[in-house]
Amino acid sequence: MMMVVTFSCAMILELRRKSSVGKSNHARRAACITTLLIVGAYLLCVLPYTATFIAKNTLHQVDNVPLSNVLLYCLLTTYCNSLLNPIIYVSRSSRMKHEVLAVAKETSSIVLFLSKTTNTST
Repeated sequence: MMMVVTFSCAMILELRRKSSVGKSNHARRAACITTLLIVGAYLLCVLPYTATFIAKNTLHQVDNVPLSNVLLYCLLTTYCNSLLNPIIYVSRSSRMKHEVLAVAKETSSIVLFLSKTTNTST
């Protein structure tokens, strides 16, 4: 986890160092904010599991059922990170929004076509 934070900080510092004026500065700032959101979501989702796992192993209470339930809940929050990443990317990028909408329209057309052919054949 420390490697993720260190890499993200180094990348942000590099982006700030290379910042120039104009449109590219806006793009770099947007990329920097998106990176911070992704890393923040990662830390928010993984930190509870990590802290609970360390506490469980440090306290040597392996058979403690309530702590195991908390560990399971924290594991689920870790999986939520996989749900948050696409939401962050789509909300931050107009190009990504356009592509997702295009795929959704194409998929809904296919689903409608399949449902019509299924309904007419039965």
